[in-house]
Amino acid sequence: RYADATVDCVAVLAGVVDELHTRAEEKHVALNAPTPPSRIPTITADPDKVRHIMYNLMDNAIRYTPAGGHVTATLAARDRGVTCTIHDNGVGFLAEDGARLFEKFYRGTNVRSSHVDGTGLGLFMAKKFVERHGGRIWAKSAGIGKGSEFGFWLPPRVIVPAAPAAS
Repeated sequence: RYADATVDCVAVLAGVVDELHTRAEEKHVALNAPTPPSRIPTITADPDKVRHIMYNLMDNAIRYTPAGGHVTATLAARDRGVTCTIHDNGVGFLAEDGARLFEKFYRGTNVRSSHVDGTGLGLFMAKKFVERHGGRIWAKSAGIGKGSEFGFWLPPRVIVPAAPAAS
């Protein structure tokens, strides 16, 4: 189910950073979310889903960034909506993995033997939530060991269609 409410993405991001701060500290990864340089508009969306998307992308960035690394989350106003981008200097990924990272149960070739607690569902669900809100999600990396960028854009007003009736 999707709720329809006004979402302050700056507040949601601050809450997620606060939630993940201890985990990042324990791993010796610097986590920050600088104040946006310009006003970020509120959007109409499901606040729990927006939080879930941000949490998943930041949690993954922390998980796949080695000690001494950094994760930075930024917000920007774009096309009347909001863009959230998570940059890290972690393990990165190959171009062929990037095309598949949002597939159900897919895990990058360079991380399959590590972090065995991952299911390959987090990015899949984040993509579903973003798309259901009429937005876009992406992943970029310059290659193995070169960090990554994960981000999403949500439009200013999301009208989520009702789920199809069960027959």
